[in-house]
Parts: sequence; C-alpha cells; structure tokens
Amino acid sequence: MSRPSPQLLSIQPAFLVADVRRTQAFYRDALGFAHGGVRGEDGALFGIAGVDGLQGFHFKSAPAALLAPRPRPAAASDADGPPLDAYVRMAAEQVQPLYVSLAKRGIPVLRAPKDQPWGQREMLLADPDGHVLCFGGDLTGEWPKKLVTVCPEWTVSDPLASGEFLRQALGFPIVDTWGNPPAYAIARREGATLHLRRATAPEQVRGNAGAGVWDAYVRCTGVDGLAAEFQLRGVPLERGPEDRPCGMREFDVLDPDGYLLCFGEDVSRDD
Repeated sequence: MSRPSPQLLSIQPAFLVADVRRTQAFYRDALGFAHGGVRGEDGALFGIAGVDGLQGFHFKSAPAALLAPRPRPAAASDADGPPLDAYVRMAAEQVQPLYVSLAKRGIPVLRAPKDQPWGQREMLLADPDGHVLCFGGDLTGEWPKKLVTVCPEWTVSDPLASGEFLRQALGFPIVDTWGNPPAYAIARREGATLHLRRATAPEQVRGNAGAGVWDAYVRCTGVDGLAAEFQLRGVPLERGPEDRPCGMREFDVLDPDGYLLCFGEDVSRDD
C-alpha cells in the first residue's frame, strides 16, 4: 500500500502534570475540551483533551521533582504578559462567553478579555498545573465561527535561531518575526503552527526532553517520508520511526533549546 506524501496536520502542546485525570477534568469541565481518554498506570498516565482528532492537548504525569513552580518574570507589562504555554485561537464572539462561564465557576483569569492591536481579543488563564493559556478571538471576521485551533508557545533562547531551525531543518516555509532583534516568532507548515517567545531568563527555557516526554505532538501523514526529508537535511532522529501500540507510527526530533517534537501518523487503519 502506497504511503501519502508528507504533510503536517496539526501540532498539539504536551504538558507535564501532577494529576492527569484532574487536569483533563479541568480542560473538559471548565474549558469545554473533549475528554480524549487515559492510558497507562497510576504514576505514569497519559491523557488527551481535544477539540477533535487533530486539535488539543497531551498530558503526562510526572514526578514532583519535575513539577517545580514554572518560572515567570517578576513583573510583566500588560502589553507583554507572562510567557505562554499554548495559544488557543477561535472566533472573537467565543471568548466572552468562556470568560463568563469561568467567572460563574469561580475560576480566576490572569487577564480578562481585551482587544489587542494585532486583531485578536485575548484572555489569559493558568491551568491547575500553572501552564498559561491564551484564548485569542479573531476580530477580523475571517475566522470560521466554530473553528478552534491549538498550538504550543515555547520560550526559547533566540526566536530567530529557533525559527531558522524550523525553516532550514524541518521545512517550515513561513517564519514571521517581530522586533529587532526578534522577540517573537510564529512558524507555520501546512496545518502546524508554533509560537516562539524570547526568554527573559535562562530558566524559562524548559523543555520536557529530560523527562523523556515530548513538548509537542505533530500529527502528520507520510511519516517515513518526513523522517527521510529531515535526515537529508542533516537532522538527527532521537527515536524511530517506529510503530507504537496505540496505532501511531512516530519519530522524535530535538530542537536547539532541547524541546522535543514527536511526529506521528495514524497507521491503525492500514490494510
């Protein structure tokens, strides 16, 4: 059976959490994401909260030693805000009802919905494990009313260098940067979007690779062709490609700051 050509379908943030079931319940009950199931045993659980089969979040339980308080700037301006862990994009009219729902539940937000100069109505909140999420509602009217997408935001040493790695090594054709030198970047390839923010302190650059857990899960097609594409560019693979019991075929790549990307293709329906 022929394999489809390589294409990135989505990129899902992956978080280390203290209690996978508690975190999933928060994302389901407070934020409206679907419960994607839990696998593994206590102490080594893995779970998903999603919009659909492509958009959402991965959660992996981790020892307390890996869950020290996440470093934040001592003071952040209203314009910049704290470093994010994920950006959730939706239509503008979806943001205020979510804010009202959170208020009724007594769940505090870090910043109430505010219209930004870049055409987004943004609200910030922290999940039970301290991961900061930005819910951005499109104010241009171009965003489909019911569409919700999720992408990671990584705090990196140098957005320009990270963006060049994504462009030159991983084939992201679009890398937009802001600032001189760049303080922020957004990289895009097909259905995958990754936000990059410059760290204001070295300890903010904090990937999951040391715990053996990816920082983002990239759903793709043509996973073997994609791995070969990366290797032709001189990118070492940390693992795979290999078939997993869950029906996915996967391989891992490490970025210059130690963030681990897992690329996975659903092969469970292959004949």
